[in-house]
Amino acid sequence: MLMFKSLWKEYPTVKEGDRTPCRNSSGKPNFNYQCAIRLGVALTRNGVNMNSYPPGGRCWFGHKGHTLRAEQLANWLKNQIHDVGTVQVLKNVTYKDVTDSGIVFFKDFWGPRGNRDHIDIWDGTRFPPNTGMLDYFGRSNEVWLWVIK
Repeated sequence: MLMFKSLWKEYPTVKEGDRTPCRNSSGKPNFNYQCAIRLGVALTRNGVNMNSYPPGGRCWFGHKGHTLRAEQLANWLKNQIHDVGTVQVLKNVTYKDVTDSGIVFFKDFWGPRGNRDHIDIWDGTRFPPNTGMLDYFGRSNEVWLWVIK
């Protein structure tokens, strides 16, 4: 089972201070939004087997652990009970209501039609540096939480 302390330690913004770990050879980010990539990198570094993640949802530049699409990663995680446990789907919550550490997915909370998502890790009080914002909880239609101790 995944341990939160190790997941946090291996998160790209914590380990390297890197918000955009998927870059081309000249150092330019390959994608504007890399939340799923950051989590995929941390999961891979923690020994989570990503082989069953859909091939079309992976970075086509060949980077290990670079998963794309927050909602696709969240749906994949729902089936990884042996690694991350069972998901809790929460509605009408604020950050103050979510005091457990784990993986958190914010469904449909921003963008032109309010249909964009975000996935991250949460220690019960904060996100890793330069990733999420506290108002994501209240703005989301649903918050999915995988509690990881």
